Amino acid sequence: MGQESVKFYANEVTMTYEVMKGKQKQTMRSNFSGNKIKYVTIEPCQERMLFKSVPSERIVIKADGVVGPIVYYQSKEQEYFEDYKNGFRKFCRENGVILNDKARI
Repeated sequence: MGQESVKFYANEVTMTYEVMKGKQKQTMRSNFSGNKIKYVTIEPCQERMLFKSVPSERIVIKADGVVGPIVYYQSKEQEYFEDYKNGFRKFCRENGVILNDKARI
């Protein structure tokens, strides 16, 4: 059981995520206001589990100041994933952030 990687506040989101620095992963923690987040996508995907691919979901966030997208996978965030999806839906609606919600289709 890990800690929550995403915390929602009225006008900002605090996210803990990993970035590659050379060949090593580095854990980052950043606050992003609504105007710093370009878009959020919630979509189905295939995740590799042991020797097979299984259907899953992921949340992809593109924000200013981060080189690539921030991605949260359902398998790695099982305990909190539904809270993240609902939190991003509400945050995007209230802060005018583009939300591509392909999971509801």
